[in-house]
Amino acid sequence: MITVLSIAVAFAANAAARSLSDAEIAAAYPNPPALPPASELTYRTLGVNASQTLREAAKAAGIYVGAATNYHYITSGDQKDQYRKVLTTEYDLETAENSCKFGPTEGVRGNFTFEDCDYLFNECTSTSTGNDGGAFRLHNLVWGVYNPDWLTKGGFSASELEGILDNHVSTTLGRYSARAQDGNIVAVDVVNEAIADGGKFGPGQPIFKNADPWYPAGEAAHHLERLLQRSRAR
Repeated sequence: MITVLSIAVAFAANAAARSLSDAEIAAAYPNPPALPPASELTYRTLGVNASQTLREAAKAAGIYVGAATNYHYITSGDQKDQYRKVLTTEYDLETAENSCKFGPTEGVRGNFTFEDCDYLFNECTSTSTGNDGGAFRLHNLVWGVYNPDWLTKGGFSASELEGILDNHVSTTLGRYSARAQDGNIVAVDVVNEAIADGGKFGPGQPIFKNADPWYPAGEAAHHLERLLQRSRAR
């Protein structure tokens, strides 16, 4: 089963939600780690072996180190070879910057185009560079940006949007679920940046961004709950 990673999805607790004061933060973290001045930071002071790549250091620590990957940068331009070299040498986790989002994958309703998303996945997980392949993070199923005009300007009812959402989730995750079983996909960003900017949670404050079609006031919670349920089921 695909590991579902929900980004920035939360429901404001209640009227008690508030910002911490500087004194409260200091009390919670009484002994923060001391670092030398930035001018003195080196591989040695940070405990990093200068002969290691970021990828090697991360593997030794049992973690991933990742970067966003842009399809156009890796396939065109006079720096594409250098771009690919840095990615494959230094990083073992890649996130498609735009190519797997709703607009690029379903620019026409019901017509799915995964070529660019597939390309980045294959580049990331390939072992042809001499590395042992990388892990891929599928980004993202729903966002308030990078949606096609047919979706944002279609005037769809709530029930129609539910059908569109269900179809997009089932088609996208259905395509990549087998690859997740192989361990090549470690996470899926199901929801991206749904919470209103500003951090002013409390009575009368908006929780979700006002970004059609998935985050409109009064309907966002319903759409996102359905999205998470459908994604989990895949």
